[in-house]
Amino acid sequence: MNKCMCTSVILLLVGIALHIALPFVIHGEISRRMKLFKGSTLFDSWSTCRSGIVVEFYFFTVTNEKDFMHGSKPIVNEVGPYTYEQSTCKDALDAFPQNGSVRYSDKNSFKFLPERSVGLESDELTVLNVGYIAIANRIGESRILDEVAKMIFKLFYHSQLFLNKTVSEMIWGYEDPALKFISKFITVETIIGLYPGKNDSAGPTFEVEDGVQNTTKVGQILTFNGHREMSVWNTSLANHIAGSDGSLFPPFLESTVHVFSADLCRSLQFHTAKKPETVYINSVPTTKFSLSKETFLSPEECPDNRGFCLDYPNCPKSGTLDMRTCMKGAPIAISLPHFNGADESYRNAVIGMHPRDDMDISLYIEPQTGVILQALQLIQINAIVQSNPHLSELAHLKNVTYLPIAYINTSIYVSESVARTLMSTLIVPQMSIRVAASLVVISALVSLVVNGGMLIYRHCHPSQISDGTQENAPLIVQCPSDSPSFDDPQVSIAESSPTPERSQTSQAAEGGVKSV
Repeated sequence: MNKCMCTSVILLLVGIALHIALPFVIHGEISRRMKLFKGSTLFDSWSTCRSGIVVEFYFFTVTNEKDFMHGSKPIVNEVGPYTYEQSTCKDALDAFPQNGSVRYSDKNSFKFLPERSVGLESDELTVLNVGYIAIANRIGESRILDEVAKMIFKLFYHSQLFLNKTVSEMIWGYEDPALKFISKFITVETIIGLYPGKNDSAGPTFEVEDGVQNTTKVGQILTFNGHREMSVWNTSLANHIAGSDGSLFPPFLESTVHVFSADLCRSLQFHTAKKPETVYINSVPTTKFSLSKETFLSPEECPDNRGFCLDYPNCPKSGTLDMRTCMKGAPIAISLPHFNGADESYRNAVIGMHPRDDMDISLYIEPQTGVILQALQLIQINAIVQSNPHLSELAHLKNVTYLPIAYINTSIYVSESVARTLMSTLIVPQMSIRVAASLVVISALVSLVVNGGMLIYRHCHPSQISDGTQENAPLIVQCPSDSPSFDDPQVSIAESSPTPERSQTSQAAEGGVKSV
């Protein structure tokens, strides 16, 4: 019994020790592996070309062009998706172990997927003449420049506020004739498009932490194009570069992560819900991080966003971000699709907006390793159209209209092989050890309860039969059941009948008496 009790106690301690030690063992093993140096497993995986990125383009066409130019609200019709598969490879990859960093740029390539699109790249769309709007915003500053601009409009645009362009031109860019002419005198961007120069070309250069000295900083951006902060916004807080590029996160994530977007020239903040729910992606448990609600708030509602207002205190209402300093003067503002979460005035100014809650930016990350299993990014591009009394096409417009041009839905899905690797090397071993430890603890507890119960029972109900010792001997000793009793007739007869020896003794005694 004592041996059983000791064994149960030992098993219980082993099970508890496994539960306590497992997180520390996992933490140490993950920290050992999450280092970005040449030859490491993480480096080989991170530097491999990524596929499985799907990019969908949705365009807005204005169906009442003339009425819009005469002051009516624009009526827009959504056309899409036009879908592409994106592949990303690390280009100009260099490691600097002496600095604890890795430098690289991403090279993207896109393949059109007609089976997942509503049409072909050659489809024509009637879209806003963004070049016209860009030049028009400068009219009114000088009478001489105003006359030159009007001549340019007539010569190159034929005074057209809307143009017919193909899907391919809208995505990969087209050369604007008026801007090309102006570029002979001043530096301006002559290509207009959503992704100009992005196909089969290297992007900006990043330098990130390799995590050798501190695993919690692996993948964090040190410099962007050689600079430690941006110079496009009005405050150091707005220009601060925080987080990673979104392809790699440190392990053991907390409730907040940061991602720097080169396209938006700023860092974005993501939070988990107050009560985060586990979302399974390819059977891997992940945590959802959603874009902070403060990202597109006006300085009136979020003072930290003052640096993103280009003409403080004349700032746009919450829900948009003016991109003119980021996009070299282009009259563009970004928002979530259909002005989701934005001030109602944006949606009320355009007919055809139908926002949904899922039109957002979110990340699904395995929190222990920082591996991103899924990312959904939806961004809308809007033209800032201002009324201008000097131009007949803009003279009757309302003061400012944020006219949607398109929105882009980028979906990143990790491959099933990566998910299987995570399951086999991290999730399943943890579950197996936890289950085994739990079974050991339960078995030990059951054994302790059973053995303890038996001991208590024996203590409360001792044996009633003597064990033969002096202390436990009964006061009255009973005779064996086969001993004859005094009432037995045979006993009486035996006692009354003399034996032969007794008869001889009696006769001798009698003779002695006679002789006397």
